[in-house]
Amino acid sequence: MSGHISLAASEQDYQYYAFDGEFKLVEAIQPPLGSVWLDETSPKKLGTLLFVPAPETGPTSPIEVDYLRRHMPKWGWQTIAILPRTIPIVLNPLAEVTSAASATMAPNQENPDANDDATAVENESELITEEEPSNAEQAEDAPDNVEQPEKPIIVNWIQSSFDMREPAFGFEVVVVQAEYAALVAQAISNQELEIDALVMINAHIRNIERQKELAVLVAQLEIPVLDLISEPSLEWLKSQPAQRLQQAKKQQKLDYRQATFSGASSGEMEQQRLSKSIYGWMHSLGWY
Repeated sequence: MSGHISLAASEQDYQYYAFDGEFKLVEAIQPPLGSVWLDETSPKKLGTLLFVPAPETGPTSPIEVDYLRRHMPKWGWQTIAILPRTIPIVLNPLAEVTSAASATMAPNQENPDANDDATAVENESELITEEEPSNAEQAEDAPDNVEQPEKPIIVNWIQSSFDMREPAFGFEVVVVQAEYAALVAQAISNQELEIDALVMINAHIRNIERQKELAVLVAQLEIPVLDLISEPSLEWLKSQPAQRLQQAKKQQKLDYRQATFSGASSGEMEQQRLSKSIYGWMHSLGWY
């Protein structure tokens, strides 16, 4: 099936109108979450790209998401694009992560060389004096009546969609758009979501005071990150990619890459440039 469905599409729209892909309900989420699936068409199977479009959009409405989900299968990727719902952008733990990182990285102004020595001694001391309890010991110590903390809504969306694959194979990559990128990055940082790589499209956060915190958070992620930014961008968005690039360099995050594309153009050539940015980044990771 082929076609295009409007920005305000609902699950019912995907059940009755034509589009590229197979519509599936993620029934582990209540009420069930809509998703659009396409299988890989290349003999080489790389894995799954899971798309989380911007709030109040859908799998076929943002030009970038629709193009990528339809064209990445030829490069060995199964694609899943969910139909997102509007949820609060709550980043309370983000400040704690940032302040802890700042304290750890605070330089010794009087003797800069002492920083590395102090860190080395501290790490060595931890290795000597601390012994991680085994999983069995942790299970014995844990009270029976303690409930596991509830995972963020967006993590449930992603994990429940991944769990529907039959069979699951290869790398798991999340492609997330707009403000939801902050929620996904935070979930990865908090070890609530385990994936192999993250692609952000026009990632931003509206709270000005939180913008630098998001940049630090992304720079500290232990997985590769591709940061895609459209041009032209709104004025208040322009400083955020620069902050993320600065923090990535500061923290020597070598698997962070930033690239721009023309968000004003819906032409085939510009969309090919976008998909080739992702392909080139994956190639640099040794996946091809």
